[in-house]
Amino acid sequence: MDLINRTLLTLRPNETFLAWLQQTGEENAEIKEEELWEDCNAYLIEEVDSESDLEEILKLRYQELFVAELSDWVDDDELWPEDLSYESFCGFFQAEVQTVVVDLVGKPINKEEF
Repeated sequence: MDLINRTLLTLRPNETFLAWLQQTGEENAEIKEEELWEDCNAYLIEEVDSESDLEEILKLRYQELFVAELSDWVDDDELWPEDLSYESFCGFFQAEVQTVVVDLVGKPINKEEF
């Protein structure tokens, strides 16, 4: 087992995100909050030792995270919210972190650009 020098960040969409998603089109109109939580995206970020560390990282990376999350559900960026500010990001997602990340596989990690 290898301890990885990263923190695991999970973004859990909330009711504000759900309300936006449901109004984007017929295929999303019936989505329930539980469906959003079934398989949330997880991100490896710099090590986080405090809430202020997390806030600092989120303020630096929120735009790419926001775009990744929105595009995961809706391809057409014309349907995305107009306000893509940090405050809006925080209103759409609850950030959850796990500070201990252990690699049980022991093989190289394959990275794929997207």
